[in-house]
Amino acid sequence: MSNKPSKDGEVLPIVHNLLKNSSSHGLPNIYSSRNVVAKLFWGMVFCAGLCLMFWQVYTLFEAYFAYEYIVGLEVRYNKTLPFPAVTICNLNPVLKSKLEEADESFRDKFDSNYVPPKDKDTQDDKNNMVTSSSLTSATNDDGGSSQGTRMDGETTTQAVNTTEPVKSWDELENTEYFTGQSAEYKQRQKLTIALSDMTLDERHRIGHSLQDMLLDCTWKGYPCSPTNFTRFYHYRYGNCYTFNNGQLSSILTTNKPGPNYGLSLELFVDQSEYMDDITDSAGLRISIHDPNKMPFPEDDGLYIGPGQRTSISTRVMEIDRLGKPWGDCTDVNNYNTTNIYINMYNVSYSMQACERSCYQYSVIEQCSCADTNFPFPVELLNLVPCDTEDNETARICIENMEAKYDNDELMCSCNQTCEEEIYLTSISQSEWPSQGYQNTLFKRMEERNSKMRSNVKGPEADDWTKRNVAKLDVYFMELNYQYIKQSPAYEVKDLLSDIGGQLGLWIGVSVVTLMEMMQLVGAVFGALFAKLHGPHSDPKIFPST
Repeated sequence: MSNKPSKDGEVLPIVHNLLKNSSSHGLPNIYSSRNVVAKLFWGMVFCAGLCLMFWQVYTLFEAYFAYEYIVGLEVRYNKTLPFPAVTICNLNPVLKSKLEEADESFRDKFDSNYVPPKDKDTQDDKNNMVTSSSLTSATNDDGGSSQGTRMDGETTTQAVNTTEPVKSWDELENTEYFTGQSAEYKQRQKLTIALSDMTLDERHRIGHSLQDMLLDCTWKGYPCSPTNFTRFYHYRYGNCYTFNNGQLSSILTTNKPGPNYGLSLELFVDQSEYMDDITDSAGLRISIHDPNKMPFPEDDGLYIGPGQRTSISTRVMEIDRLGKPWGDCTDVNNYNTTNIYINMYNVSYSMQACERSCYQYSVIEQCSCADTNFPFPVELLNLVPCDTEDNETARICIENMEAKYDNDELMCSCNQTCEEEIYLTSISQSEWPSQGYQNTLFKRMEERNSKMRSNVKGPEADDWTKRNVAKLDVYFMELNYQYIKQSPAYEVKDLLSDIGGQLGLWIGVSVVTLMEMMQLVGAVFGALFAKLHGPHSDPKIFPST
């Protein structure tokens, strides 16, 4: 074949030149073969390799656009760790002694000792009859009896009906379960609705005060006080108090594990103030959480009971999640959606706060009232609570919204944060106080209020203390922490490397070969352009040979 320059519009010599000098393994063999069979053979080999290469490259792109990720776990160590926030809530939402300050409607529903004015005279007559009687014992016909105490201090015996048959589970076999709410749930919900009609200041006033609850407080051995806590109101537990939430000062840190380098609290439960028929457990609800986030003790809290020293050791788990397109985590720095908790308490984004806010705003939009189990938006001043007790329309609307929320039909778009710190907890308990420590504790309790002063005197002081006082220790178990990171399973660099491997494996093509093909395409288009415009071109561009 001649090496002379091709004339305008001659494409075939350009193709022949590529086949002869290409760096690809297959193309020169096609050109250099002497007979048609050999050319056909090498052409088929090259085409088969080309098809396999395209198939493999297709699977590589499929793997890349699947956006899968891998999870790596690493144990890290830090000499200084931020201490978690500790939220404490008394299980009793309303002080019994504060019920007297409530209105008649509230007292009639929740104060077991309240007697309406119209019935007061009748009740006084009955009390006088009991006081003036000289009963010492009374036995019923079937022999059953129970003892009680009269107003003058003498023991009386009241008749007890022992003939009524006991209900067994067999009698309830035909009952349709999950169709109605329990009496305890209805009573608690009724209280929540009644409290929502009060102002926030009124609700704070009738709940447990940290001034009365806190007997002693130390942080890394240094004294602390109620001024180191912030307060928020919880629909179920009333007043809740948080230590180290970053609102009063910078977030506290610790550089050693163990109880001596954490938070220690002695707390007064005060069972005498518990509401009858409402609070069925005595103690406190404790939540260990990120200082920047809103606590939800009803979901992630821990129970601690009186008469015990509860130690909560914690470890940090740090999670780093991928955003789009690998995941759907939320960047807290770019979160702008309206959030009730962020506006009220100046906390950062969390998925729980987002979901509750989304649900509450959906209820407000659809039901024209607010669910009493969640805070009311501060910007809606004239908003009324949904009365699910007496308003059938509101009850049905709330039930429908709960069903939509459960079925993910509210389109809330609440995702986990891209960066998150979780505090893992472990609990141990022991009896508290010990006999040797009781006198020291009694002296501290006498300084608090008259109720403690009167109860720590006498033979029943030990039992009263064990029913009303608890101790809590929160500390780091170790300064090692788990770091979990999501990483792309298949990145662009992996894709390019695998594509290059497939090109070299099947058709012996490299980046240089691709440049040659690009040059060929350019030359072909140039030749075609020259052919189309040949009559108008200068004949001296390609001189005759």
